[in-house]
Amino acid sequence: MTTDDLKAIGALHQRDMDAAKAQDFERLRELWTEDCVIIPPQGPIQHGTASLGTNRSPQENDIEILEYIEEFEEVEILGNVAYEWGIIRGKSRVASGEVQDSLYRVMRILKKVDGDWKIHRSIWTGNIS
Repeated sequence: MTTDDLKAIGALHQRDMDAAKAQDFERLRELWTEDCVIIPPQGPIQHGTASLGTNRSPQENDIEILEYIEEFEEVEILGNVAYEWGIIRGKSRVASGEVQDSLYRVMRILKKVDGDWKIHRSIWTGNIS
């Protein structure tokens, strides 16, 4: 495990948080491997970056993300692959104006592709807040 890799993974986390808060799926797609697998708590398993953001309900399109914070308790690097687990917490404003808190447990596998760390696999729980 190198300091440079940990810094690069920290930068990946920041770009992920910024893009998720902005609901910018083009920027999010750049952070994932092309052959990524996403296992959400409900709905179908998603394969590949083209699937990011495509399974949103109409209600999810009316949500303003006020806060989106990733807090990983462990990041373990094993060559060109890493795993991490922790929580993602946030606040969002729904169409009615109500602000809702969210908290998810998450586990991800990262992969170094052409020198850049990317999200390769991800699974998370439903909202536990």
